[in-house]
Amino acid sequence: MEKNKSLLFYILPPFLFFIDLILLGLFQQKIISLLFCFYGIIVIRSPRTKWLLTSLLFLSIFSFILHGMFGLSLVYLLPLSIIAVEAKNLLNKTFWLPYAFVASGILLTDFLLWPLLLQTTANPLFTGAKLCVNLVVILIIEKIFIPKAI
Repeated sequence: MEKNKSLLFYILPPFLFFIDLILLGLFQQKIISLLFCFYGIIVIRSPRTKWLLTSLLFLSIFSFILHGMFGLSLVYLLPLSIIAVEAKNLLNKTFWLPYAFVASGILLTDFLLWPLLLQTTANPLFTGAKLCVNLVVILIIEKIFIPKAI
């Protein structure tokens, strides 16, 4: 059983990465971030080093494709991950933590990091739509993949 769990988490990040690439090509913008939502779930639910590193590698490759800088996503993912793990250790009920992780990541990148690092401006309506879509994606990923794997 443990081998099936491990296999699922080694197959799922590349699969979500390629779906993210397809969606990026389809929408010409990063609206849905399946891999980021998956990372937010496993940071809270099952923080195993191999799974986290696999997801971080694909998120770094995606940031290279999107922005031309390998590992740019690590600027916000590593501090958010540390805060999320500490919050999980301090709080009893953590069902909402993946949602808070992804929401804070989207808000942090759109309104603080990308304007500072990439000199871009964020559209609040687009960010709100992106936030809603990704929160629904977390709900779907948690219902489909996570109960079978953890």
